[in-house]
This record gives sequence, structure tokens and C-alpha cells, in this order.
Amino acid sequence: MRGSRIYFPRSGPPVPEHITIRNNRLYDYGDGSNQGNVGMIKIDRGGATNIFIHNNVIHDIYDEPDGSWDATINAQHFAAVTTLSSEAYEGIEAASTGYIEIINNTIFNVPQMVYFKNPAIGPIKIEGNTIYNAQSIGIWASSNIEFTRNLVYNVPRIINRGGGSGRSDPRIDERSSWNFTITDNTFVESQG
Repeated sequence: MRGSRIYFPRSGPPVPEHITIRNNRLYDYGDGSNQGNVGMIKIDRGGATNIFIHNNVIHDIYDEPDGSWDATINAQHFAAVTTLSSEAYEGIEAASTGYIEIINNTIFNVPQMVYFKNPAIGPIKIEGNTIYNAQSIGIWASSNIEFTRNLVYNVPRIINRGGGSGRSDPRIDERSSWNFTITDNTFVESQG
């Protein structure tokens, strides 16, 4: 799939669930909207769960349709896989992003592998991926993330742990960046 993306928009019942994205190549996607929260695979708020992203090759995402970076400040909002969750916008009773697997993918030439923008309960399993030529693994504001047996190289920053939601309800902040497991990975010339 060249020049396009897979997008699960915000929706009411029924929510997106039990979706498998397997054995695809997604590449050369330019988004000229100059907005953030862009992903080659984007799961918007609405309680999506049981999303399986396996054995894909995902590369080359830009903020301009011609393959360039104009507003590089937006790079932090671009990733191979981007998720948003509803709690930070609508309160604790809103739908939380649920179980996601990102397994055995090859991801390169992207600002980040993942951008988990908002607090969410997950869990999220990231395993057996090869990630290279990225600015970072990503921003992680979701909880219950297992990052294991991945190969990471030419990625100067590893993980940017997401902060609180900025909302007054402490239960939302309890879903922000808790319970990380990072085991059995290979990092080459990485830091942070």
C-alpha cells in the first residue's frame, strides 16, 4: 500500500475489534494536513481492542505529500503505529484502547515506531520486530506494555515515557505509563 494508510476512526458502538493486519507493505505516506497524531496504522479513540499487527513492512512516513518534512516539530506526532484513547478527552467512563499486538514487523525510516498518545489500559505486546532509522522507539502513555525480543539500531532515543493526562481525575493518570516490561531486546548504538 503506497501513499495511503490504515485508519480506524473514532466511532461509537460497535467499536473496532478483532482486526488483523498481516503480511503487508505500507510505505511512502505523506500527510500534508500539518496536523498531529498521524500513523501509517492509526487507531483513534473509541475503545478498539484485539488489534493484531503482524509480519508487516512499514516505512517512510512524512508530513508532506511530496516526501519531505516541512514542519519538523510535528515529527513527534508521526509514527508507524499511532493510538489514541478516549479517557483523556471524555473521562474515565469513556472507551479505553484495549489489547494490541505488534509482532514480527520491520519498521524503518519513520520518526517513531509507536505513538501511544493517551493513557490507556492496554495491554500492548511488542515483540520480535526490527526497528531502524528512526528518531525514537516512541512516546508511550499507555500502560501494561511488554517490549521483548526486538532488534533496534540507528535509533538514538529509545523510549519517551508519556506523562499524565493533564485531567483532574487521578484514575486517568493511573492508566498512564504504568507496568512496562522491557526484556531480551538488542539495542545497537542507542541511548536515552
